[in-house]
Amino acid sequence: MRLWINYILSIIAMFVFAYISSYAPPEYTGYVFLGYFIFIMVIMAIISGRGFKKTSMSIRDVLSGKIIVKADDDDVKPLMSKDPLLNIDLKAQGLTMLMMFTLPFLVLVLFYLLNSFGFQSIVASRVLELGYGDEHFGRFLGWLMLYALLFSISFLNQVINRISASKRGYATFMIAKRYKVTDKGIVINDMTVLPAPIEAKSISYDEKRKFVDIIARVASNPIGVTKLRLYFKKPKDLYNIILKLTK
Repeated sequence: MRLWINYILSIIAMFVFAYISSYAPPEYTGYVFLGYFIFIMVIMAIISGRGFKKTSMSIRDVLSGKIIVKADDDDVKPLMSKDPLLNIDLKAQGLTMLMMFTLPFLVLVLFYLLNSFGFQSIVASRVLELGYGDEHFGRFLGWLMLYALLFSISFLNQVINRISASKRGYATFMIAKRYKVTDKGIVINDMTVLPAPIEAKSISYDEKRKFVDIIARVASNPIGVTKLRLYFKKPKDLYNIILKLTK
């Protein structure tokens, strides 16, 4: 639901900022686009912030329960260091994160290049030639096309990530450096919570690599399900404990 709100607000902002840009002097158009970029980031932060507030309340509720299992860095790190396949898992996650952080930079570069080539003026001239409106309408249309192109790139990236996630079975991969399992759920890294009854897509364990994997949807990740890895000396025991907390 939060993603759809983000999309709708982004589309509305696209029209508003395209209209503003069509009136702004050329030397100020870069600042207008920066305002658009900041606006989108703020909207995402506000939407995420609401989810964070809900998560904080859930964390307090889960931690109020009876602690069944507790693990911190000193318990987890030795087991992680002995996992021979961990680097392969982290490499796949690293590529996904690289794409997410690289895209905003590429969008800014693309905007600069198209703006430098006078993309909006070209569209305005074409509109005048076809007799569909005046120069101002042509500039507005040009800016709207530019903003729409940048929005489409961002949307396409999310679609690709979703397709990739569906093939992997999860969108992101998170290792619990510390966690607490209570009779009311699980709190991971003091910021991610799985309240009981846990709605997990799947739960599995690996006796040799000493971990339990939980694939579930968490509030902090609206783009898809997350694979949460809990390292433990006796993974089967932890697996059975978590099963009792699931639906």
